[in-house]
Amino acid sequence: EAVADEPGELLPSVPLISVIPKDAADLWRLAAALASPVCTAIAAQKYAGAALNVNAIKLSAKQVLALPLPSEERAWNKAAHMFRAAQLSTEPAERHRYLVEMGSASCDAYCVARDARDSLMAWWQNRLGSAACSRSIMRHN
Repeated sequence: EAVADEPGELLPSVPLISVIPKDAADLWRLAAALASPVCTAIAAQKYAGAALNVNAIKLSAKQVLALPLPSEERAWNKAAHMFRAAQLSTEPAERHRYLVEMGSASCDAYCVARDARDSLMAWWQNRLGSAACSRSIMRHN
């Protein structure tokens, strides 16, 4: 699960991996890439079961750095915008909608072929589950 800490107020804890962009403007883009269906599928294919659950994905910092970045800028920017909207949302249904839009835009950003897109999105949405969509990642004051 990716979380963007724009104000830098969260305290990292084990087993968390912090990814700090060279350019702060790329924070949401990197979060969207890490949370994307493409990176999730790559990580699941290579590293699923590394944690205590067969479906869990636990990456090392080196493995995170090896994940590919999207090539289509406009779609990547849209995915970042949708990821930010999802993270800031306090309504579960709205958060879910934004995450699905982020996933779709991410598929465009990674140039996923149309014939593979539907199955990838269905698999990824199933991994989102109701628990991930029922809470807001960040507290809002």
